Amino acid sequence: MPMVAKQDFFSKWLEIIKKSTSQQQYKREFIDMWLAQLNSCPANSTITPVWMLAILEQAGRTAGIPGRSDIAIPITSLAQNVIKYYWNSTVFFNLRQGSPTAPLRSIIQTIEQLAKRYQQSGHAPAMYHQAGLQEKFLALYLKCQDEVCRFLQNHIAPQLAPIFYTLPEQEEVINMPLLNLLALQENMNVCLAACHWRWAAILEKYNLAPRLLRKTVLSYQGAEPENAGKHLLRYLELENPSRSCFFCGQTVEEKPGLAHVLPWRYLCTEEIWNMVLAHKGCHSSRGEMPVEIEVARLEKRNRRLLLALENLTHNDQQAARLKQVVQEGLLRKYYQACQQQLS
Repeated sequence: MPMVAKQDFFSKWLEIIKKSTSQQQYKREFIDMWLAQLNSCPANSTITPVWMLAILEQAGRTAGIPGRSDIAIPITSLAQNVIKYYWNSTVFFNLRQGSPTAPLRSIIQTIEQLAKRYQQSGHAPAMYHQAGLQEKFLALYLKCQDEVCRFLQNHIAPQLAPIFYTLPEQEEVINMPLLNLLALQENMNVCLAACHWRWAAILEKYNLAPRLLRKTVLSYQGAEPENAGKHLLRYLELENPSRSCFFCGQTVEEKPGLAHVLPWRYLCTEEIWNMVLAHKGCHSSRGEMPVEIEVARLEKRNRRLLLALENLTHNDQQAARLKQVVQEGLLRKYYQACQQQLS
């Protein structure tokens, strides 16, 4: 082989290696940004991890087109994924997806309307893939899909553009660069696990205890944090301005003077419906599990506290959670579940 030909061959080979190395570096940086976005997404709504999960599902089904530098993913397809996820999570499993004031509420209400029609027709509760919504209620399903599409396109999709994809004007698609698509496909398991973990972490803030994810994280930090729940004093003192001890009735002078009625190691969280003002000695001298009369007294206290916070239940997470616990009788359910687990 002539010397010039050898030099030309090695020059082209080096270009290929450099290009491949550059692409791999880009993919790693893209996945790092994807995971960072998940980690920093708002904690009052599950829409961001659900949106990213919908993109992942479509990415797994999509093949690159020769000669194209980006791939168009229809928002309609993403909306169908979102409807499926929220049907299963909200309609079938009855899980709250975030704060009642979060923008996500409009999507949930749209899907709940579809569910109401489904239930009125006498159908038993079913997972999305078993419900046959598009066959049985096509017109209503398409209406739901259109409303979810508009919400995603106007409110959710712009949040991750142009880092992960672009949004062409007057087109109901996201254009994802081919390298981004390949990065997701090559790291699908990691990205799926991260989306599900983040979704579950947000769900734990608004749904039935025990909070297993939070327990896992806090297990590295040891026992209950010192002065846990002191930020809740302002709520409790509205109902108990004299700072009477929940257990003995005498004034609590110590600060913060707070106690959990149901054990912290079961709930692993601080919420006003389970927190009371109490002397440290009174709290430590009782057993870990409350007795029936304490639970009944806490139920009454929570109803009084709800009256004191009624004007906050629409825009305050603690007050909204208290209202949910009182109206759905969750304290009693938590107590029974706690007894079974810790007995």
